[in-house]
Amino acid sequence: MAGPELIECKTYRWYGHSEIDPAKYRDPAEVEKWKAKDPILGMEKYLTAKGLFTAEWKQEIVDGFNKELDAAIEIAEKSALPEGIEALDHVYSFDIRIVC
Repeated sequence: MAGPELIECKTYRWYGHSEIDPAKYRDPAEVEKWKAKDPILGMEKYLTAKGLFTAEWKQEIVDGFNKELDAAIEIAEKSALPEGIEALDHVYSFDIRIVC
């Protein structure tokens, strides 16, 4: 890195704050407007148009992700629950770095 850098990423949460939050406080038109700006779908369309992305490759990626996720869930479900203060491990970071 040659010097300071700033990356601004404007994002939008399509869903509520949790699985039980139906997000009825949002205008559906607003959600659809942001979905149309989805950078992942935009990149998929771009790469497909350039012949660099296929539905088959996408399915391979999704299948690989789901396999990895299922394995991680299985490990988590078989693991013992943390005790006491150990429950906070890897939750908070006190290693703050200010780079100028």
